[in-house]
Amino acid sequence: MDTVKELNVLRKANKNKWVSGIFVYNGKSVSYKAYNTWVQVLDVDGVRYSSGMDISVKDYMVFLKGIFA
Repeated sequence: MDTVKELNVLRKANKNKWVSGIFVYNGKSVSYKAYNTWVQVLDVDGVRYSSGMDISVKDYMVFLKGIFA
């Protein structure tokens, strides 16, 4: 399973809860903190990203695919 799908499964399994984790993607250190579709912090090897609050699932997926493409 790819990273975007894994994060979406994690989101669905933890509705209305904060989710955080640290993992490695393509040899890069990644830290992730999100609440539903709001990605508050996504750090990929020191480059920090965040999404808008309460975005649609479609926009959430587009956001993640833009980073992990």
